[in-house]
Amino acid sequence: MKSSVITLFFLLVISLNVEISYQLEQLTPVIETSNGLVQGRVLLSASNNIYFAFQGIRYAKPPVNELRFEPPVPIGNWSDIFNATKDGPHCPQGVRDDLNIEISEDCLHLNIYSRPSLTSQLRPVLVYIHGGGFNEGSNTFEHDVGPQYIMDHEIIFVAINYRLNIFGFISTGTKSASGSLGLKDQILALKWIKNNIRYFGGNPNSITLMGESAGAMSVSLLMASSQSENLFQRAILSSGSAIAHWKLPNNLLDITRKSAQMVGCNTNDTNTMIKCLKTVDFKLLAKTYQNLKEWHSCPIRTWMPVIEEDFVQERVLVEDPVLTFRRGDMAKVDVMIGIMRDEWAFTPVDIIKNETLLYEFDTNFDVIAPICFNYERNTSKSLTISHTLRNRTFGENVKITNDSFNGIHTLFSEAVVNFGVYRIIQLLSLQTDLNIYAYHFSYQGRYSHVYYPDPDTPFGVVHADDLFYLFVQNDKVPPFNQTDPEWEFVHKYIKLIVNFAEFSNPNPNQDLNVTWTTLTPESPIYLDFNTNMVMKNDLPWDRIKMWNELFPLSIEPEISEKNSLKWVLITGLCLGFIAFALLLILILRHFNSKRTSKEEIRET
Repeated sequence: MKSSVITLFFLLVISLNVEISYQLEQLTPVIETSNGLVQGRVLLSASNNIYFAFQGIRYAKPPVNELRFEPPVPIGNWSDIFNATKDGPHCPQGVRDDLNIEISEDCLHLNIYSRPSLTSQLRPVLVYIHGGGFNEGSNTFEHDVGPQYIMDHEIIFVAINYRLNIFGFISTGTKSASGSLGLKDQILALKWIKNNIRYFGGNPNSITLMGESAGAMSVSLLMASSQSENLFQRAILSSGSAIAHWKLPNNLLDITRKSAQMVGCNTNDTNTMIKCLKTVDFKLLAKTYQNLKEWHSCPIRTWMPVIEEDFVQERVLVEDPVLTFRRGDMAKVDVMIGIMRDEWAFTPVDIIKNETLLYEFDTNFDVIAPICFNYERNTSKSLTISHTLRNRTFGENVKITNDSFNGIHTLFSEAVVNFGVYRIIQLLSLQTDLNIYAYHFSYQGRYSHVYYPDPDTPFGVVHADDLFYLFVQNDKVPPFNQTDPEWEFVHKYIKLIVNFAEFSNPNPNQDLNVTWTTLTPESPIYLDFNTNMVMKNDLPWDRIKMWNELFPLSIEPEISEKNSLKWVLITGLCLGFIAFALLLILILRHFNSKRTSKEEIRET
């Protein structure tokens, strides 16, 4: 019934052909899912191909009232036809008023886009997790993830929303808020997709999970989680990895308390604090993350996933994911992974343009560096790390000035993105049963997220600039068309992604004039994404070695203060048991000796 209905609709659409341009809004495809009927709309891709859009589909119950700060609850069935003809709202976050963006806690939705097909053959699925530092971003068609370029290709594309900032990552280290709700949202969305994507023409056994920035960090953590087992078969990580020099915390109690204080909640008792936070207006609570910065835009990351304490709940992460990757216990999936040529330029440009920031960065480097680059503070080890980073980047006893921009830029790019990507590649390359396609995105079009030294000059190829060539983002750049110089690159770039999603090989037929060889420990090569795509082997080994020496891979889990006490108690009990056993043996031997003596006397 389900497949025949959608096939008949495909036939109807194709039969309209020439007249489609002015009848699109009248066409309303309806698909039957496991939860009920869903009504979408018909749109045109960048090359005027017909595709179907199903937007704002709920995969979980609204996480409001008592469900705020709780794990996501699967959506039930609906009796009426679900209207999926427009985007759902953004999850709570701070946004510019002039963008006229709808914000709501009822935001656990996903968008599905598919091309018509006259066959019953299921197509590969590409699922996208947006970035935004776990604080911002969305899956919306209108603002962030317009699929018009992707829909020129034969693939099912899905973009998901998940809870952000305090709503998605509150963690007190207690049962009432164990943490990582945003990751749990992602997992529930993947389960919904796995169970329903065949109704939209997608193959549930050919799902590629793609993320950018915080989305890529999410993908790396889902690879390490048993909760997402078999929910995806390939992974694409763009400019992000949570397998880095910094360690995920066990809780975020400190910034939870700071946020609670901002909205007037008492922080003396954790349970009382959580109850109070559940009553605060979401618009007020959504802005608190913007006040957690300690120096300019640092720390870059505040809210994030955690390694949850065990309260007999479903935990996404049960240990440091680095250990999971070291043992090879992560998802064994083929991976496409890379970074931007000029990655993290935002903060360095701000520092160079502001004399006060530049002066503070120079004179107070030992304090600021751990905040911005995310490592331990106020210890002798912290000072050693700071001195090494400074001396190896700028030179010994060298003042940081306007001429130091390249060094500042290098440090921020390595600490925020690059070294994490290098580290996860290092661990993945030890596995012989998966393929790694590494890339370096260096294509520079007419637009960028950073303009410097003047407002009309793109600085370079910075963090998230690749999204201009993957999605239509009307708030940032105008859509490209056949007459634009970026057009050819857009379709070659997306074709490589689509091929990987279908074949686990970006260029299986060698029809793109691209030779992309997999990376191995013996051959650490990558593809340079540019107009002419060529393989290169010039990774910055001296810098990678420096970071590896400063932050060596952990071999065994570190013992926290709480766990340390637990181990002391366990060790004490074991030693006590051994001592008791020895004492018992001595007593038995004593009585046995006395009995033997008595018997000898009796015999005498």
